[in-house]
Amino acid sequence: MNQRGKEYGIKFNQSKKLSNTHLALILSEYAKETGCFEAFHHRLFEAYFEDEKDIGDKEVLLQIANEVGLSKDEVKEAWQDSKWEEKLKAITQKSVVHGATGVPTFIINDEYRIVGAQPYEKFEEILKKIKRSD
Repeated sequence: MNQRGKEYGIKFNQSKKLSNTHLALILSEYAKETGCFEAFHHRLFEAYFEDEKDIGDKEVLLQIANEVGLSKDEVKEAWQDSKWEEKLKAITQKSVVHGATGVPTFIINDEYRIVGAQPYEKFEEILKKIKRSD
């Protein structure tokens, strides 16, 4: 992973932690609605892969959320609101339908699936295939 990440300025630490990301995923859905998703997602990635933080820990998530402009009260409310849990369940069900077996999984045109960290060329190949079939 460090080999692939190097060209993007990412250094993956050798963490032995495996976080329960359920609360982080709920918070990610909330962040989409508030317009903070990109910043939140980027900081979450950094915290886990580079800083070796436990992104299953509420305090870590609250700190990250605060760094990108979400208040602790907002975050706590989002965790309590069943709307976000239901949204996450729907996304999970959709991923099963599409056969997502790894993270990340990209579904293009509800037909093509790219699973895992893949090179740019893989995306280019599928997009060219789609263009040819139009």
